[in-house]
Amino acid sequence: MDLNSGFGDKIAQNFDANTLPMDVVAIEDDDLSLGEVDDLSSRKYVSPGSTTYWLPCMVDSKPNVGKSFRSIDEAAHFYVDYGRSCGFDIRRGSEKRYRDGRIQSKRFHCSREGFYSKNGEKNDDGSFYSKQKRKSMFTRCGCPAMIVVKHTKGSIYEITLFIEQHNHRFASADGKKFLKANRSMTVAHQNFAFDCSKVRIGPARAFGLMKEFVGGYDQIGATVVDFKNWNRDLKNIIGNADAQVILNKFQSLKDSSNGRFYYEHDVDESGKLTKLFWADCVGRRNYDVFGDVISVDATFSTNKYNMVFVPICGVDNHRKCVTFGAGLLSKEDIAHYKWIFQALLNCMGRHPLCILTDQCAAMKQAIADVFDKEKTRHRLCMWHIMKKFPSKVGVVLAMDGGFLSKLKPFVWGENLDISEFEAGWKSLMDEFKMTDNEWLCDMYECRHLWIPAYFKEDPLLGILRTTSWSESANSFFSHYHQPGDTLSQFYLRFETAMDKQRNINSDLNHKSNVAFPSTDTELFLEKDAAELYTREIFYKFQKQVRDACFHLVIKDMSGVEVKKFVLHDLKAAKEFQVLHILENHKLECSCRMFERIGLPCSHLILALKQVPVHKLPRHLVLNRWMKNAEKNATRFVSSTSSDDKEKFSVIVNDIWFDFNSCMGLAGDNKEALDLIQSCLKDVKQKLRGWKFEGKLVVGNKKDVVEKFIGSEIPVNIEVKPPNQCRNKGCGTKRIKSAAEKSTILSGKLKRICRYCKTEVYHDFRNCPVRKMQNLDENSAGKKKQKQSTDNSESGMGDNFEL
Repeated sequence: MDLNSGFGDKIAQNFDANTLPMDVVAIEDDDLSLGEVDDLSSRKYVSPGSTTYWLPCMVDSKPNVGKSFRSIDEAAHFYVDYGRSCGFDIRRGSEKRYRDGRIQSKRFHCSREGFYSKNGEKNDDGSFYSKQKRKSMFTRCGCPAMIVVKHTKGSIYEITLFIEQHNHRFASADGKKFLKANRSMTVAHQNFAFDCSKVRIGPARAFGLMKEFVGGYDQIGATVVDFKNWNRDLKNIIGNADAQVILNKFQSLKDSSNGRFYYEHDVDESGKLTKLFWADCVGRRNYDVFGDVISVDATFSTNKYNMVFVPICGVDNHRKCVTFGAGLLSKEDIAHYKWIFQALLNCMGRHPLCILTDQCAAMKQAIADVFDKEKTRHRLCMWHIMKKFPSKVGVVLAMDGGFLSKLKPFVWGENLDISEFEAGWKSLMDEFKMTDNEWLCDMYECRHLWIPAYFKEDPLLGILRTTSWSESANSFFSHYHQPGDTLSQFYLRFETAMDKQRNINSDLNHKSNVAFPSTDTELFLEKDAAELYTREIFYKFQKQVRDACFHLVIKDMSGVEVKKFVLHDLKAAKEFQVLHILENHKLECSCRMFERIGLPCSHLILALKQVPVHKLPRHLVLNRWMKNAEKNATRFVSSTSSDDKEKFSVIVNDIWFDFNSCMGLAGDNKEALDLIQSCLKDVKQKLRGWKFEGKLVVGNKKDVVEKFIGSEIPVNIEVKPPNQCRNKGCGTKRIKSAAEKSTILSGKLKRICRYCKTEVYHDFRNCPVRKMQNLDENSAGKKKQKQSTDNSESGMGDNFEL
């Protein structure tokens, strides 16, 4: 009897081998010699019913009737291993249970058992139609191979039926790696793919990296589709609980850090997340030390909801970008910026001295509403403003006319007074006849927000003049975030980015502590500064020492208790005055460099050279520029105790280190590699026994995802995911740049089009008359071609009839 006649379904209805026809009963060993060897792993023969079967050859562990197992899972695992060695996959079949729920018997089939049925959909009239599906290959062919495992006594299960024959070929040696038995996303695969995603390495590239690590595609144990499916499942499992998951994670971080982790959020009327702000203990501690000047600049395309990412950044003691906190906003309006600035104040507990932003009107108004004007100054980014000059005044005038080259000394000059800047600006406007330019008039009206001369008297407001630190931070974060990230993925990648940023800071701290920079002079002041300042800051101080030695001339020196110096600066071509109180070594210079950036200028250093001083006065040394400045923070000190998660992470890292060390010691020595492999097999077998005994509990896919993201997937969702946000650049109509608009307004040069022969703004390539004629010609050509085709078909029909 042939299997294709539906006999495979009859097998699945009976457990008794005696009732099975002769075609499918296991053949005796003597009959194997009758078959021909199909390949090295199987033998083909023809049954009495004229059906072709294949039997595996050279299999170490073969299922035999009477073989016992401690559990159903152990039996399934045994049959999977058997199928893996033969070249076929298995499928769990039907089962019978006792009244108390225990499994009485269980079937395990070959994966190609049964047949596919074409399931259709009904029309309104009751007729069936088939849904359009993607092209796929059918693998089921009614294979009869199976085992039946039955409960005997105690917790022992035995094989009561074993059908060895298959009605299909087995997988070849090269194809075995594609079997499902050999394709499983183990915890190692999932960890690797998840860690790769943190640094913006997708599943396909992660699969390629895994191949290089293990030595070949055969050794991976999964396919690239498995890696992609894992990434898909990760997002699907989180699903609509995305916002609630990230909030639960933040609350867990807050509880584990004794309140040092801070976060706030807000929702709309429908309960959907609209605003989110967070800062961890390290960020709050850094703000306590370096939060005198901060930079704020929003960035886009970092998550699937198009929420605006707003990092709060500053400058650390190595003149590197440091992130204090961050937020996500659904809109870029005044209300949302007011909310995040208020959250910043609530978190940090004090006002910054200065906030640097671009020319965002909403952010400007929000800063004025939230921060105290007596404590916090708002400053605009000079780079953003200077970048607009060519488009506002004309490229020809700005570049070729020398307007910018004459303007830059008055805009960027830090030693200018307010009167000098205003006089220079007025003279330039008169010289180039720009007094009526509306944009320049607006920039002059807000000159107190961006010209350095207006910030000379304010402490430390010269540290940042542009938002390049925020631009750098946005570029830095863009290497980690992707537009399709969920909030949970976004924060995990944010943590990875922060780990890198803080690792760089730790490395610079280490180098500053163990290495001593070379000095250019024998001054005690320079040697003292080398011990106090970080390397980057010391080099800036060293430049001031060189200027004090080689570019300053003392024009006058007077006074006894209070020394007054008049110094001529050869580089600046200007005179400066320094007052030095000898009793406490308090100094004041008219250049105001120490007030602007917190570093002694060359004028103060020259004044200190005139008196027997061996160390820098400590009131001239700010903690924010010193080595290990973070250790002097008085608030938000991180806890030294580690929780269970950190201890677990340390154990895992130690295991990986020990394994890699063993592989490094073994090298290419086969005997050593065999020893490692033998030990690993023993450990694997022991752990497998623990699993069967219930000592090891392997979680499902949801448990694995919860472990990776560090938060449970909640059942009850209080805060819903955000809506798709629409912010700058989301309109359907293209927004013209300022340069494009200014070019049109300033009068773009006309030209003679070679096609329409008129003086216009276009040329031959984009001539609208030419495009319309081409469109008409194409339409006429298509119509003519259609008529020709119809005539041809009509002629063919006539000929056929004749």
